[in-house]
Amino acid sequence: MEVLSSRIGRIEYRSEETIWFEEGLYGFEHLHRFILAQGGAETFFHYLISLDDPQVVFVVCDPKTVVGGYVLSIQRREYDALGVKAPEELLTFAIATIPERIEDMTVNLLGPVLVNAGNFKGRQVIDHNPDYSTKHRVFSAQPAQLAAAG
Repeated sequence: MEVLSSRIGRIEYRSEETIWFEEGLYGFEHLHRFILAQGGAETFFHYLISLDDPQVVFVVCDPKTVVGGYVLSIQRREYDALGVKAPEELLTFAIATIPERIEDMTVNLLGPVLVNAGNFKGRQVIDHNPDYSTKHRVFSAQPAQLAAAG
């Protein structure tokens, strides 16, 4: 199968890889079917694409690529709702916000997106770790440091 998004083009996928979000995502509760597409060979970002509205595309990443030692802190009922039986079944993603100035990119660590890799059930949850925020900076270096490094 394939989906066409004006944002990222044509993406091929298998129907059994459709992720079902019973409750949708925060602010997009009416969208339930998504696929995950690799962002490219040289990036740790992926695309979470709505099959219900292909113009809705989220850029996501594994929070461990942004925060060393990232630990998910959620209630047991969240795992149960996804049917997770073992930790290795769970994929965790943080939604990125990409502003005009790329060095100001942030990820939402308090609202991670969880996917059971076994049954393709998805759910956005609230993380209870007080050290995380909804706007965690991806690039911790100051703009002058980034320019000097380039």
